[in-house]
Amino acid sequence: MDTARIDFEELKEQLSTAIEGLSTVSRAVGQITTRLHAAQGSSSVGESWVRTWGETLPKKAAAKMLGVSVTYLNKLISDGAINATPDGRVVVRSAADWANQNAHQGTAPKKKWRV
Repeated sequence: MDTARIDFEELKEQLSTAIEGLSTVSRAVGQITTRLHAAQGSSSVGESWVRTWGETLPKKAAAKMLGVSVTYLNKLISDGAINATPDGRVVVRSAADWANQNAHQGTAPKKKWRV
């Protein structure tokens, strides 16, 4: 009568490999989920701006895109209205959101003059 022999070392290696694979998959799912949450919170204008301009821009190009001076852009960044990366580049989605929020505030209502 033969008894089954179990190679515990081999089983331990297989289990370790399986756990490493699950860990890799879990990290990948986490990254995808983070991207989806970020994309879900951004505006459609932000998406189109990113397709046109890219994710980040130098301050001079971002100021030109927004139609403001670099000095005013720096004020917006310091006030937290627009986000910037640690190396000083402007986050395009943030600029698009700011532009959407302030689109109607930039123009004065037209008045009819009566003579």
